[in-house]
Amino acid sequence: MTITVKNPPPSTAVLLPSNGSTVSGAASYLDATASVGMNAVNYEITGGTMTDSVIATGTPTLYGWLGQWDTTSVPNGPYTLQSVAHYANWLVGATIPGITITDSSTIWW
Repeated sequence: MTITVKNPPPSTAVLLPSNGSTVSGAASYLDATASVGMNAVNYEITGGTMTDSVIATGTPTLYGWLGQWDTTSVPNGPYTLQSVAHYANWLVGATIPGITITDSSTIWW
């Protein structure tokens, strides 16, 4: 007997902020979805001198994986934001191509 299992591939998606958004401030909220079976969701940005830099870790809630990002911790400019969902053993289960955001926080050094 041959059995074929067709489980959908794991997935994740950024819900907040929306693509093309401008973010600013010490408390910019993040939200993402992730497939059942994912144990963690990290938010990563790429742009300027940053490449796949983790800026927040999501907390699972009834509303998705919520995170908070202090945008003043990175220079102003355009970035690609992506959610990365992980299995319990920290293997990456799903990554999206990313959305485009612009950070317009003033950095006080």
